[in-house]
Amino acid sequence: MDGVITEWQKLDSSKKYKEAYDVVSHAISNNKHPELYWRKANSCRNLANSLGKNDKQVYKKYIEEGLSACDEGLRIDPESSKCNSWYGIFLNLSSEIEGINKRIENSFKMKNHWKAIKTDPDDFVTLHALGRWCFEVTDLPWIKRKFAATFFGEPPTSTYEEALNYLLDSEKKAPGTIVKNSLYIAKTYHRLKNYDLAKHYCHKVLEFTEDDLDTEEAKKEASELLKKL
Repeated sequence: MDGVITEWQKLDSSKKYKEAYDVVSHAISNNKHPELYWRKANSCRNLANSLGKNDKQVYKKYIEEGLSACDEGLRIDPESSKCNSWYGIFLNLSSEIEGINKRIENSFKMKNHWKAIKTDPDDFVTLHALGRWCFEVTDLPWIKRKFAATFFGEPPTSTYEEALNYLLDSEKKAPGTIVKNSLYIAKTYHRLKNYDLAKHYCHKVLEFTEDDLDTEEAKKEASELLKKL
């Protein structure tokens, strides 16, 4: 399995996402191991972001497949920190497709899946995902919180300050790596009325040059936010 993981890492680092996906998918057919399942989920995320840029059905396909891969990994090892982390990430991505009511429902599930950060405090991907989760939970409209309390029980709580702490920590660990990390830092500073820093991070978003869905969406949102600053 070590050889497969090494090959996957090389392909992933080279942004050969389809080849990385093929390698790990083939390996899983012979060895159903959590370390392979979360890597497949990672590849699904990258393919959704690249191949799904102009095709919503392709995007949805890879999000569903990534969520399924995490689920399979957790069935084998419920304590796998990486499978838990990526399951939380894919729950969030899934809720973005299905709307705010699904986001509310998934927020209850997601809070139990951020285990990776306890075992690997340098995991900047999980730090970013946790920061986004804190932001979304805090940003939930009052009427939707009331809806959640009625149908699901009292929803999770957080603060913009907590969200910012995770997002800035992610940025510190991997500066300029995740475009939506810069975007969410800007959005959080905006909510906290620190408009100068919100503007600063909006401009950071606009400096990204990748041709993928995340970058396209983040630049659009940052440009809209700049109009308010």
